[in-house]
Amino acid sequence: MKVESILLKKFQENSLAHFYHIKNSRAYEQEHTEYFHQWMISLLKSCTQSASLKQQWSNVTDILFVGLEEPKSQYQVQDFLEVFKMQEVKPLQLGHQFIVISHAHKISSTIWNKLLKVLEEPRECSSIFLLNPTSCKLLPTIESRCLDIRLAPEGPKGESEAYELLQKQLKAQIKTHEFIELYKNNEQKQEQLIQCLLGLDYGDRFEALESLLKLLSRLKQSQEFHNSSATRLYHIHQFLTQYPPQF
Repeated sequence: MKVESILLKKFQENSLAHFYHIKNSRAYEQEHTEYFHQWMISLLKSCTQSASLKQQWSNVTDILFVGLEEPKSQYQVQDFLEVFKMQEVKPLQLGHQFIVISHAHKISSTIWNKLLKVLEEPRECSSIFLLNPTSCKLLPTIESRCLDIRLAPEGPKGESEAYELLQKQLKAQIKTHEFIELYKNNEQKQEQLIQCLLGLDYGDRFEALESLLKLLSRLKQSQEFHNSSATRLYHIHQFLTQYPPQF
């Protein structure tokens, strides 16, 4: 089960979070913007079909896309007027509102401050998805209110080799201390390991993907507080032992 399947299930159960920060798990490349956009469209199509709506997802009034006409341009306050308007009405078709903001890394602090009321007083049955195809951080006051989801567009050969290495280790049932020793002195290997976690197949185990999202949040906090890499690797190994992926 993939991340989008989790979000679809949460939509069906009326348990979506109010704010999601969809960020890149690797170095930014221009084509990743389109990858993030298509990923979001796929999720919206699934939600629309799940709600048995006949019209195209793009014609659903409960879905709002905010984006830049030119990738190199910057957002203006007027670009978000529809966001404020949408917060004043109830969902009509899906029973839930989706506000998707592309290029979230290009929103200025001035505009974020104007959006803070929306973030501080979220309305029920509404979710905002901040698409950030870069690995750039948003303002701390914004990130603290969001649930992080890291996407992993197809990467270079080095990452496929990391995947094969992880597969070999798990099949050999490598011990926790051996796992830590293998990765702890190599930051590049650690980053590739996290990217592997996002691309693994956990079958239909919903709880595995839920635990993965919690693990990613814990890893983020650990890095912010400068905890040791050994601690992060311990939690990763514990997760992989509890939810062995399908190869």
